[in-house]
Amino acid sequence: MFKKMLFTFFILSALLFYSLIGFYILPPLAKKQLIQSIEKVLNQKASIDSVSFNPFTFTLSIHRLSLSDDKTQKLLAGIEDIEVDIDPFYLLLKEIKIASVTILKPSLFIRKNKEGELNLSDLLRINGKDQDGETQKTELANIVIEKFVITEGKIDITDDSGEKTVFQSLTLSRASLNDFTTIKKSKNELQLFMQADDGSDLEYTGRIGSVEPLQIEGEIELHGIKMHTYWKYVQDSLGFVVTKGAIDASVAHKFTFSGEKTQLDINKYKIELTNLLLEEKGTKERLLDIPLLVLKGSADITNANYPIKSVDAEAVFLKLRQNGKGEINWASYFPKQNAQESESSAIAWDIETLKIKDAKVDFEDEFNAKSGHVALDDIQLYAEGLSSKKQSVAKSTLSFRVNKTGKIETKSTIRHTPLKIETALKMNGLELLTFQAYLDKYADIKINSGVANLDLKAVIADENRSFLANAQIDRLSLSRPHEKSAFLTFTRLLAKNIDYSADSEQVKISRLDLVSPYLGIDIDADEKTNFSGIMHVQSRDPAKTNTSDDESIEFLIDKIMLKDGEVAFTDRSLKVPFKSNINAFNGSIIAVGSQSDVKSVLNLEGTINKYALAKIKGSLLPAQPKAFTEMDLELKNINMSNLSSYSSHFIGYTLKKGKLNADLSYRVNNAQMKSSNKIVLKNLELGKKVQSNTEVLSSIELALSLLKDSQGVIDIDVPISGDLNSPDFAIAPLVLKAFKNLTVGIATAPFRFIGSIVGIDAQKLENIYFEAGKAELLPPEREILEALSGVLIEKKSLLLSISGAYNEAHDGMQMRKNKVYAEVLRRFKDEKTDITQIQRDELDKLLKDLYIEYFDEEKYAREKKSVEAKKLDEQTKREMLHTQIIETLAKEQGLKQTELETLAQERGESILNYLRSKGVEAGRLKLLKTTKTELFAPKNAYIPSRLTLGVKK
Repeated sequence: MFKKMLFTFFILSALLFYSLIGFYILPPLAKKQLIQSIEKVLNQKASIDSVSFNPFTFTLSIHRLSLSDDKTQKLLAGIEDIEVDIDPFYLLLKEIKIASVTILKPSLFIRKNKEGELNLSDLLRINGKDQDGETQKTELANIVIEKFVITEGKIDITDDSGEKTVFQSLTLSRASLNDFTTIKKSKNELQLFMQADDGSDLEYTGRIGSVEPLQIEGEIELHGIKMHTYWKYVQDSLGFVVTKGAIDASVAHKFTFSGEKTQLDINKYKIELTNLLLEEKGTKERLLDIPLLVLKGSADITNANYPIKSVDAEAVFLKLRQNGKGEINWASYFPKQNAQESESSAIAWDIETLKIKDAKVDFEDEFNAKSGHVALDDIQLYAEGLSSKKQSVAKSTLSFRVNKTGKIETKSTIRHTPLKIETALKMNGLELLTFQAYLDKYADIKINSGVANLDLKAVIADENRSFLANAQIDRLSLSRPHEKSAFLTFTRLLAKNIDYSADSEQVKISRLDLVSPYLGIDIDADEKTNFSGIMHVQSRDPAKTNTSDDESIEFLIDKIMLKDGEVAFTDRSLKVPFKSNINAFNGSIIAVGSQSDVKSVLNLEGTINKYALAKIKGSLLPAQPKAFTEMDLELKNINMSNLSSYSSHFIGYTLKKGKLNADLSYRVNNAQMKSSNKIVLKNLELGKKVQSNTEVLSSIELALSLLKDSQGVIDIDVPISGDLNSPDFAIAPLVLKAFKNLTVGIATAPFRFIGSIVGIDAQKLENIYFEAGKAELLPPEREILEALSGVLIEKKSLLLSISGAYNEAHDGMQMRKNKVYAEVLRRFKDEKTDITQIQRDELDKLLKDLYIEYFDEEKYAREKKSVEAKKLDEQTKREMLHTQIIETLAKEQGLKQTELETLAQERGESILNYLRSKGVEAGRLKLLKTTKTELFAPKNAYIPSRLTLGVKK
């Protein structure tokens, strides 16, 4: 009985001792130990209100655990209650099994100070290193937690780093972990639900695959994340305001941590951004509006690889501005990043597909225009294969409208590295009026109408930059500001095969068609045209201006075609305003280019004031017209009464009636201009005399009367010459001066007047032409001399000087040939007196013998062989050989200068004797010294002997 009572007492005592230890001794010890451990690990001050332990249920309770900043004493974190229910049976198996862990009302206080430092920066500093300075690695015990629950948690975030303090509160409604163990290949379930004070929430489901290494995988669901809530944390570093916008996302991830190695993989994610609106600070102007943006893809965070499966966006709006310095507004909204930081943060990415539907871009440009505005809408973009990888190739299609007028469509293939872009672009119906602001910066021109179309194919690469395009502009109308009438219009301008290559640095256009162009030229009372000051002078930075010809792009237009053009000319600088129109203007210009050696050929014609005709033909170097210009202008049937405005101004008379025909020829060589202005006036009658700004020609009436022929026709030639580089050079004063000289010349030397009377061209009167090597007068020349003799007999005051002339080349060759013929006749046995009397076969034999005698048979054989090798008929070959033999033999004949001078003397005497035979007095005829003349004509040219008219003293 005693033993039984003693055993009972022992058991009760043990239970009492066990209870005392469990209820009263262990809790304070555990409390102290917990505080020390927390402070050691987290480097901050910790406190616990109380710790209780039930030794019978193995339940540990911790009440009001808090963690404070050791420096500022501010609260960092806290837990209202922690309850741990341990299964003691597993302690015998050297395992820890916790039936449940419940954490009630945990709280975390995150603060960022003015310097941008977080209050939690030292919270997790690791001190677990051994004496050798190496990190100690402890083996984890086998722990099983059947149930881990956190409820009513809260996270408060305070940011004092900006201009204003920002506060954010997050509520952790519930977090749970079931069947967690440190034993490998365990099954567990992790759940978490968190809600922010703006109504957004986060839901997480996953599992912890293992503890060593730590592996966590699961899926995060974000709902209704308000972007303007989190924007306030970066608001001071950005130049815009996030007014609204929400994010919904799902992210499936796998996290692995082993020692110092961390691996985070996003197996799949979907991010949906809705109703994002960004506004500029201060102005509250809308910068970016994205009603819907959806991203799908995956990511390898550790290796910075971000493959994106798809990006889909709808109705995106983007605002762009470029200021007067060329700076884009978006560049100022973000902190500047240096090149080194940008390179170090490079990441790998891929976008499988990119779709943007119904987007808009609003662009304001102060750099290239005066308040320029371009609005792009109906933007449709599809791209595939976008990647940061070298050698990757992407394809895209893009279409959009510009200022709601016209549509642009592109199809492109883009190679990443080395960069190569191949694109095809089509533009239809683009209204040029929308670009008026861009033109305003460079010219005082108003666009009234105009539509542009373009079809282009381009290649842009390091090794090649080229494009080929066709462009068309329809219904263009341009005028000066504040003027109703247009100075330039056309129905259509079509540029075919615009070809550019960076290798040649040249733009080529195969053809330019201009249909129904109109050009209005207006000279005001101050003698300024409507084109004066049309272009604005742009100031340039000398440091940025490059005048090297090597960097300029040259252009070449193969052909320009004009159809149904019109030019309206008005001159208000005269007392009586002058107006004239050129209609039905047609023609072509071949080759127009910026290169110095490109020669343009013009062939244009039009109708002047309905019944007159104008033709322009010629050629010039457009890049340097002063170096070379040859231009001919033909005018037919011009009504002279329409020119009264100019005649009143220059000669002091109006024109009553008359018709004008003119052939104007201008030649410019190295800035030296020579022109021939051949003018034919029919039935011209002067009108009344008027006051003129220039000196009135006193002899104008007499001069015109002398110039008229029997049919009332005046045929004159007014030559003009001058230096185009001279600052005083002007064509009009030169024409007037030449006209004055002409009228004065009529009175002192009436040679041209005589020519008009006899109806013979003045040049024919001045020269009598002879066949090369001969002094006999030809029948046409005898006719001229006969007509001239009649005038000389009638006009007793005229003297005629005759200058026999020779041409060393033409006359010399013929005279040498005559010597060859004489030698052949001398050898001919019948002694004929004319080479034409010898039979051809016999003549060729004699020429052959003479050739061999001068040279040798071998040279004759080579001469004959070279002729026979030509692809000609036998008769032509025979004539060619005959001619070559004669010319070769002629070159071997000697000829003295005196023989040429004698020939010229004989020509002068032939003229003199013929005039004498027609009754001209010998005293009025004078034979001058022979002269040498130069000819620029074919081989069969005639040699002129000069006649000079004078006045009898």
